[in-house]
Amino acid sequence: KELDKQKKDFAAAADAVLEFVKAERAKYDELVPAISIKPDDTEAIARGKQMLAALDEHMSPAAREKRAAQLLPAQELSDKLMEAAELDNPYTRQTVMSLKTQTDLLDKVLRDKRSFVEGQLARAQAEITPEQYEEIRKVFTHFDKSGDGLLNKLEFTAAIKAMDFELTEDEETVAFERLAKPAGDENLAMDLNAFTTFILQQYKDKDTKDTLLAAFQTVAGGKEVLTAADIRACIPEAEADYLLSQLNLRDGDHGLEYAPFAAIVYGS
Repeated sequence: KELDKQKKDFAAAADAVLEFVKAERAKYDELVPAISIKPDDTEAIARGKQMLAALDEHMSPAAREKRAAQLLPAQELSDKLMEAAELDNPYTRQTVMSLKTQTDLLDKVLRDKRSFVEGQLARAQAEITPEQYEEIRKVFTHFDKSGDGLLNKLEFTAAIKAMDFELTEDEETVAFERLAKPAGDENLAMDLNAFTTFILQQYKDKDTKDTLLAAFQTVAGGKEVLTAADIRACIPEAEADYLLSQLNLRDGDHGLEYAPFAAIVYGS
């Protein structure tokens, strides 16, 4: 009788987990409804940012622990039944593993929704030309060595280095894990949409050519050329050495031209 009661209790605990998962998915769907964020729609952009903030709360360590805790009653009952070698339960088809799969899927739903909103915001807040998108697609395809439409972590790292984005190893890992999704082999992988989102965010974060020119003009005191002393006075030695190696000397006045360098940096 005691074992039969434990089996019934496990079935009830399993139903409670499934109800929790169902309620959480409904909550996430309400939190992030279908939305199209356009560049000129400031209200939609603000809503998108609010959605991201709310999703981040649900993806926090505390929220993940709360979801994992839903399994504890079922886990304890399952352990007792396992100790008694009672593997057959006529009251439910669920097991601890199947329940864990359901709760783990909530993390995937959250990642997918975050990736969707983040992609919408990136496209709304960063301008990209057809030529830039084609370049992104070419880089993605080149480094997609398996041809499966996905980049693994090593391929992602190689791709962004080829596009001259300078990130630390930790920054690369954080960006990849935030935008990638589980692939068939259970490892994370990034599709073209996620890769495009990442690149757009990098474009958005980088200074524009005009901003770079304005900074050079400030250092040069409004002149069209710089001196080595101007550069060394405002940036660290290593960066100054690199910049001096990239600037061209103008004939006649021995000043260093910065406009051609800015044009090269931004591909114009």
